[in-house]
Amino acid sequence: MNINSRWNNRYKEVQKKLQQGLSLIEAAMVLALSAVVVAGVMAYYQSASTNEKLEKTIGEIMAIISAVNSTYSSAPDFSDLSDSKIAKTGALPASFIDNTDPRYPRIKSPFGYSISLTGGGGLPDDPDSTNNPSSQYYSLTLAVPRSVCAGLIRLDLGSNLVGLVLASGNKPLSVPIPVSVEQSQQFCEKAEETDELKGEDMVVLAYILR
Repeated sequence: MNINSRWNNRYKEVQKKLQQGLSLIEAAMVLALSAVVVAGVMAYYQSASTNEKLEKTIGEIMAIISAVNSTYSSAPDFSDLSDSKIAKTGALPASFIDNTDPRYPRIKSPFGYSISLTGGGGLPDDPDSTNNPSSQYYSLTLAVPRSVCAGLIRLDLGSNLVGLVLASGNKPLSVPIPVSVEQSQQFCEKAEETDELKGEDMVVLAYILR
């Protein structure tokens, strides 16, 4: 084998290795690009899914208030109100109802948590009302992701809404009505997780209604 042949063979070997190296780099780049695309799609899907659940939650809250108003239109007060009682009226769509225990059906939110209805209770920042709770009011309580909290505490419920409270450890936060966008974000960030929802970054809010 002459010198030229050896150099030609060596050149081909080096060229082959370079091509293999480029193939690996190209494959790595394709994988990295694919990961970025998948992450973007997943983030978009998550955001779209959360927004869809938020819209459904708002619609459900409105439907519940309407069902309570209809059920108690001729009642003297809300003293015997409960979520099970409203769930049994048939005034709400079946998709809102959790019939795991048919004796005590519950109202469930699009986020998968129960919505509680309780008759009576005091108004936020009103010691006399808290010490002497009035059955003229009722509370609608639900847990939602912190990311949608601000939108829900700005929800316009008209004259039905008389108070709004966020659970925050042992000291609930009373939210002013109406509340600004900036204030709503501050309240939602400040609210501490409850023991039952520790680590889930959920906020529990209660509408005081009449």
